[in-house]
Amino acid sequence: MGRRVRQADTFARVGGDEFVILMDIAHDQSDAVPVAETVVAAIAEIDMFAEHGLRVGASVGVACSGRISARERMADELLLQADRAMYEAKRAGKGGYKFAEESR
Repeated sequence: MGRRVRQADTFARVGGDEFVILMDIAHDQSDAVPVAETVVAAIAEIDMFAEHGLRVGASVGVACSGRISARERMADELLLQADRAMYEAKRAGKGGYKFAEESR
């Protein structure tokens, strides 16, 4: 997955089966949509368990700091928002993504 994000982005494992992508968004939060869709599609391509009838899927939570408040928001707060959004995406049926603002 790390090879599918831009070179300027940071891809990291935060624990278990949870990963984070830190990226600078040029315009607005819709810039994160192609990245979220790429993650969901790339994970869906994993077929190492297919012979056992198992598929791997991804649910993605997206949190944006915004331009004005970027310095005021803490990384922990953004991770919590993204985590909540991810669980909302899972509840919506997995294999998708949700923005933190949508999950409130």
